[in-house]
Amino acid sequence: MLGFFPLLMSQLETADEVLNQEIYGAIGQVWDSYYPIGEQQDLAFCLGLLLGQMQYYAPALQYFQQSMKLYGPDFQVTQSANGAECHATGG
Repeated sequence: MLGFFPLLMSQLETADEVLNQEIYGAIGQVWDSYYPIGEQQDLAFCLGLLLGQMQYYAPALQYFQQSMKLYGPDFQVTQSANGAECHATGG
């Protein structure tokens, strides 16, 4: 999922509701099968960004909260400042 993150973000502006629903479902499946092992890439934050871009704000907030639990607020603030972590590295 992280490898496709930049492409997904770039396509969301023109995506219709059907595609948004498919992406939303895929996000849930990805998260359900995710097991954090302390990796540098913050999957929860990236999923939150996708959902926010799709205007699914309540679910996005849940992923941002997961990100804060896993990585702490300082990591979250750093990513929020410019989004570079997800955009530059795909995660």
